[in-house]
Amino acid sequence: MKINKNRLKYNCSFLLTFLLLIVANKYVFQLDINNGDSMNPTIQEGDYSFSIKPPFITPKNGDLVTIEKEDMGERISKRIIAMEGDRLELTEDGDVYLNGEYLEEAYILEPAYYSEVSFVVPKGKVYVLGDNRNLSYDSRAFGFVDVEEVVGVELLTFR
Repeated sequence: MKINKNRLKYNCSFLLTFLLLIVANKYVFQLDINNGDSMNPTIQEGDYSFSIKPPFITPKNGDLVTIEKEDMGERISKRIIAMEGDRLELTEDGDVYLNGEYLEEAYILEPAYYSEVSFVVPKGKVYVLGDNRNLSYDSRAFGFVDVEEVVGVELLTFR
């Protein structure tokens, strides 16, 4: 039986690429389908989100992130509004102040209604909100998010 060297090289290259993609998908990036309206207009129901996983990228304020909370049973997309040590103030008229400065939020769907609160984000936690503030299930409902529950920073969203 004669072995075709070109075919063998091609098959080995294909197999190696396939294995690398499997490993990368587990440890480096992820692809999620978004459910719900809490991130409208930025992300709509059915949109796909391509994320890089920590520690390959470090989440920061303003980032769209994928969160996996153990008690929720699913991944959700939200925006980081404040990180550990940040002082956050939400006013009744819908304004957000981060470390004493007004946070310009051109991405929100409509003016939000909050109960007036002011706090400092604890160590190892982040505070997240949906862009569709009046319909979003976010840190106002489930509290601070552990940094370890941020499983991806969303770099690309597409339909």
